[in-house]
Amino acid sequence: MPITLGGFFQDIGKFMQRAYGSVNKMQAFPRQFESIILPVYNHQYSHKHVLWTEAFFHWMETEQGLSFPKGINLNQVRNMAIYHHKPEANNALGWLAAEADRLSSGMDRKPSDEAQESKSWNQFIKTPIRCLF
Repeated sequence: MPITLGGFFQDIGKFMQRAYGSVNKMQAFPRQFESIILPVYNHQYSHKHVLWTEAFFHWMETEQGLSFPKGINLNQVRNMAIYHHKPEANNALGWLAAEADRLSSGMDRKPSDEAQESKSWNQFIKTPIRCLF
């Protein structure tokens, strides 16, 4: 169950990232994990939506007092969600989640999406998120 929920929540940070924009607007707590959970690409941290995913879990616990039903370990769900770009942190299950993420994101990319990614750091904010359902 933690693997499934972690996969479901792994990109929840993309919604927060689009709403808030820069990580400078994020509380300090999630930002302290930047060097731990973010991969490095071209000598810079990338996939910053993962920080926003951590911010979501932090908000869920500390500000809302929410938890999962009994028997579901919140930390396992959180780890599957926030480490999906650093799968080695979760062993074989992490690699399974990372591969699923890569296959999923590759299914909805078009050449025009990839060309726009390089235009500016926040171009993704202008790209609509389509409803899964």
